[in-house]
Amino acid sequence: FPSHDNQTAQELIAAMQGNFIYPQHQKAKELVKQGNLIAAVEAYQKYLELPGSIPQAFVELALVQIHLDQVQAKMAATNAIKFQPNDGRGYGVLGLINCRENHWQDAVSNLQKGSNLSPDQGWIQINLAWALAKLGNLTAAQTTIDKVLADKVLAVGSDAIFALTLKAWICLQQQEWKSVIRAASQALFKLQNPSVNLTPTLS
Repeated sequence: FPSHDNQTAQELIAAMQGNFIYPQHQKAKELVKQGNLIAAVEAYQKYLELPGSIPQAFVELALVQIHLDQVQAKMAATNAIKFQPNDGRGYGVLGLINCRENHWQDAVSNLQKGSNLSPDQGWIQINLAWALAKLGNLTAAQTTIDKVLADKVLAVGSDAIFALTLKAWICLQQQEWKSVIRAASQALFKLQNPSVNLTPTLS
């Protein structure tokens, strides 16, 4: 079959399985993959105005907006939580914004909810460890960051570098010098790898 016919057939199968993706939604996803985030936001906003748009798109919009506009990201995350309450990424976005605004108690609250709902999202757990450490709860922060680093699937790219740098800082506060050197050395090694991924992502 020509590629277009094959794509149409795949869309038909997806629709029969209840997984139909509107062309506008697919366009927004493609724009994100291309790194054209401003156009992606416009595409998501147009898609979400359509009747029958899926709530997951609010989550995806919040994840894109976190790289562009924190106020808009907060609004999108609030909608994401309202319409997709079992997806922890909405809470994760709010928690990350709380961290950036130095609202550490709110950050822990939101990131804990996000982590519980979406334990596969390593970036949420890393930011949770950051917030816990900032509140002085170093033991919980270290336990959280060690859990992330033990999962090689989650600890990749810039996530791993941030996690290792954070671990070094936590160990420094606890005067665990050997652990500081080990974590910092691993972070420097990973910095030499140019293939890093920004957090958070749509996956």
